[in-house]
Amino acid sequence: MEITRITPVAYGGPGPTITIANFSVAISPALTLTGYRLRQKPDGSHAVVPPKAFGVSTAHLSPTLSSQIAEVAAAAYRSQLARDHAQP
Repeated sequence: MEITRITPVAYGGPGPTITIANFSVAISPALTLTGYRLRQKPDGSHAVVPPKAFGVSTAHLSPTLSSQIAEVAAAAYRSQLARDHAQP
């Protein structure tokens, strides 16, 4: 599993759980999921939210897969922020 694109967002919306990035994740060489959001919870943990079409979620992830994706996406988010801050 690999994050193929991650874009931090400047404003994550109201409420205690905020969107911090949009991302795509390659589950395998044959499957890449796009349009996902990485959200940060008040306790500092992360969650992933699949995109919606016509108000309906386009995917339903098991709790285990959701946690795995959240962990990889959060690491990619931290790396992206470090790269952004290192640029002059």
